Amino acid sequence: MISPEVATLAISVAAGAVKLGKRLDEIAAEERALRSNIALALPEVRLTPSDTKMRGALARLLAQTAGLDPDPLGGDRSRIKRLFDRSPPRGSGSRPAV
Repeated sequence: MISPEVATLAISVAAGAVKLGKRLDEIAAEERALRSNIALALPEVRLTPSDTKMRGALARLLAQTAGLDPDPLGGDRSRIKRLFDRSPPRGSGSRPAV
């Protein structure tokens, strides 16, 4: 019969061997990936309208919906107008202080 200490040691050695084998597989896979000519998928690039176009569309929306009842922008209209009036459009010549 095997003593509990020997059984514990055998299980510990087996677990260490499994971990070592897994790590060796990971290293081999990394090496193959680095040395092979695989094509990596490029991230998707989404082009959005420029700030000028978005500001123009927002200004048109504010002008077209002014005075409508019920207001389609609801309580956000005053906050949108305040932010719109406060921030200058990009490329307008005003630069932040550095």
